[in-house]
Amino acid sequence: MATIPDVRGQGHDRDLLHACFDHMRAKEASLLWCNARVVAPDFYKHLGLQTIGPEFDIEGIGPHYVMWKAVV
Repeated sequence: MATIPDVRGQGHDRDLLHACFDHMRAKEASLLWCNARVVAPDFYKHLGLQTIGPEFDIEGIGPHYVMWKAVV
């Protein structure tokens, strides 16, 4: 996920993920995962996601972590 500089820090990414969680609950989905850039885990951790496994590289993009959350 990325936001343009003009709207960063305004909570749009957080709101989008909360909408995602609500949609998942409505569809009875229970697990969300993502590849998070190494600068982003703290943001995702504040929303309840956890890292799993070591840092890895996505060619042409850079280092990432796999993150996940059980949505209940």
